Amino acid sequence: MAKGYTQHEGIDYMETYSPVARLTMIFLKGTHICQHKYILEILADAGMLSAKPAATPMVQNYEKLFDKDTTIHDISVYKRIIGRLFYLVNTRPDISFFVQFLNQFVQAPTKAHHQAAQRILRYIKASPR
Repeated sequence: MAKGYTQHEGIDYMETYSPVARLTMIFLKGTHICQHKYILEILADAGMLSAKPAATPMVQNYEKLFDKDTTIHDISVYKRIIGRLFYLVNTRPDISFFVQFLNQFVQAPTKAHHQAAQRILRYIKASPR
């Protein structure tokens, strides 16, 4: 017992000292969500099926993402990649922060933003669950 509290006879310990949040697992029979095919379609559309896989979704030094000097002319490719990655965020929480971060620059992406989006694609290629 912590800080001098004592347990009294007749009081249920789990009722009195139960955790604030209880974890419950729900199993769905016959349902298995797998987006392996969708990931391969994204990689094929971006022309990255033969790209080298990456171990992490984002580079460590990303200050160059805030430079606005090298904007890309065709932003539709970048928007398409980010839009498709948004769909993956539902089953891939490991890329959620990075996709949200890159979404901030969707109106005027630079070459560094496009390279960062490609890095995420290389990361999901390494572990297409």
